[in-house]
Amino acid sequence: MHTVKILITAFIFLSIPAMAQENPYPLSQHQLEELFQENKKITDQFAGENGYSRKKLSSMSKKNREAFMTAKAKQLVLIYGSAYFREYREPVIEETISGDEEDYGEKRYKVKFPYNPSKEKLWGDYAAVVTFLNNGRARSINFGGHSLGIVNPKLEHYKNSEIMEMKYQPATSPKFNLQAQTDSLIQENRKKRDIQLKKEKARDKIFLKSYDAKIGDYENKPVKTIPPAQRNNILIAMARKLILRIRREPSSYHGFHETPEIKHVELNENNFPAMISKNFGKMAYRVSFYQDSDKKDIDYIVYILEETGQKYLLNKNDWLELQQ
Repeated sequence: MHTVKILITAFIFLSIPAMAQENPYPLSQHQLEELFQENKKITDQFAGENGYSRKKLSSMSKKNREAFMTAKAKQLVLIYGSAYFREYREPVIEETISGDEEDYGEKRYKVKFPYNPSKEKLWGDYAAVVTFLNNGRARSINFGGHSLGIVNPKLEHYKNSEIMEMKYQPATSPKFNLQAQTDSLIQENRKKRDIQLKKEKARDKIFLKSYDAKIGDYENKPVKTIPPAQRNNILIAMARKLILRIRREPSSYHGFHETPEIKHVELNENNFPAMISKNFGKMAYRVSFYQDSDKKDIDYIVYILEETGQKYLLNKNDWLELQQ
């Protein structure tokens, strides 16, 4: 009887497939480059100059949206954690509504890449999960159940030698230490961010210098003092300078590379925040920055009062509140 039990136990043990301690699907450098370029051809069809989608994801057709997100997600996995790149099955795409302050009420999308559980066991249900904001920017990536956190938008468009990739860590690995790896990644990302901030500050100085050169002595003065031939260019420079000082992202948001729309308007409850109702009835120049040349989705609006030159900035969330 004991012999039978031992044989059955041995048979069951030997029948369990051995889970890989190493990445079962390693990619050569040539394969990495080939896959990256293959997916880049797809994303380039839909991407704007900053690498995000030219339109909000929710405004794209389902077919185009999923094609863009899937190809973009594959590129990001190849950049940040190529050891988790899987094409085992078609990715699962989910739509959610954001509860975060940065894009409250906006749609978000998740692209989830399944893996073969008979070949490997990871800590999560998917090999990789990429979360996209509605503007097409990838916000975060999760590899095998552990998160890389917020993706640096300045590094998501190309392979950078400074990027620290997430190492392959199966759930069967006795050496797995999520906290240690997470801490290490956080420290590396902080160093990279510090370097990036220095570059951005240097870039900001160049932008501000060019805006100040255009604006000259017309800052905070009645708009009528600006020569009509120069007025639009100077108003645009004033608006972009304000966005740079408050938002610090003139070259990264969609509308920066598009020519803004300028209108001469009377301020009222339909186009201006009620909290500044003292300006109702006054005339102003409205400088509207759109996501693209279709002029459907607004990123920012800057109002410049005609009498004083005083400026007010509204972001897309303020604008949505005015429309409700």
